[in-house]
Amino acid sequence: MPREEQIEAILAAWFELRHCAPSEKAKWRGQRDTLVDRAIHGTRSSPQELLEALWPRFRDYQLARRKEHQEKMAQILHKP
Repeated sequence: MPREEQIEAILAAWFELRHCAPSEKAKWRGQRDTLVDRAIHGTRSSPQELLEALWPRFRDYQLARRKEHQEKMAQILHKP
């Protein structure tokens, strides 16, 4: 998987982990952690180091997803 796709997949799983129902937390944590482990395989980085490095991108990703959701809701509410 190309690097940018790996990062997008990590961000998406991380977002789902933070916003899913409690019963889904283990599933999304496992998926995020698996993706992180694959991304750092063969490096000296730890999972925590990668997540810390991705934190600014995650904040931007989270804001973009929220904005997208708000725009969809606005369209639904303003349909004739």
